[in-house]
Amino acid sequence: MFKNKFGFGLIETMLAIGISTATALVVYKVIGESQKGQVIVENRDEINQLHREIIGKFTDRSICSPTLTNVISKGLGPFPLIEILNINGASLLKIPFRRGKISITEMEVSKIERNKNQAEIVATYNSGVAGKISEFKKTFVVELSFNENKFEGCMARGTLGIDAKDACDLVVGQPLSGDSYFFNGKCNFAKAACEQSGRIWNEDKMKCNFSDDDLLTMRRETCDLFNMKFSEEDKKCLASEEMMNAFSEIKKMMEEKGK
Repeated sequence: MFKNKFGFGLIETMLAIGISTATALVVYKVIGESQKGQVIVENRDEINQLHREIIGKFTDRSICSPTLTNVISKGLGPFPLIEILNINGASLLKIPFRRGKISITEMEVSKIERNKNQAEIVATYNSGVAGKISEFKKTFVVELSFNENKFEGCMARGTLGIDAKDACDLVVGQPLSGDSYFFNGKCNFAKAACEQSGRIWNEDKMKCNFSDDDLLTMRRETCDLFNMKFSEEDKKCLASEEMMNAFSEIKKMMEEKGK
């Protein structure tokens, strides 16, 4: 009906432009998600680096001991830590602490196990991406020593000698479910990067998919781009009255031309 022997007709041209624009929009979204994921990975790396530095401070007995001296006598926890002290009582780091795009918002002795002579410390980190604040909790263990039931000192295990799961949790973080990306003896780095970029991990195909929200957003933006209405019920674009009228006029013109 709309064929034109002199080349592409108006309808074909409009459809070609529409397909090209929609494709460009999808590519733009993919690139945007990729850049967002890259920032998330960079932030997570900075958090891991800062966490390793915190653990490094507690591997020094002259820092760990004065920092926990007042806390250990309080009971079994949890107890907040507002600063890290040196042997002279001077503050080396105060909580909350911010460095660049990341910050430590809280640090606490989550539990003290006197029967095991150890305490667990939890640090809470925040990072921001595209106006959204993400929170990560990371733990480490310090060994306690007592002399006649009196606290004598402490020292962290450090990053060496921890098991594979602890290493995985330390490097890639933990999912929102609170479980671990470590499963069947392996650390699933791909799944961690996928979920932490706000996308959905397909366990069967072992790949990252756009979330339903991502797809709906792209469809809405595509509809808006072509001045079309988005049907929330059918999840698809509907031609506006103006577009239908325009197509009717074009059809009428083509028919008259054919006569």
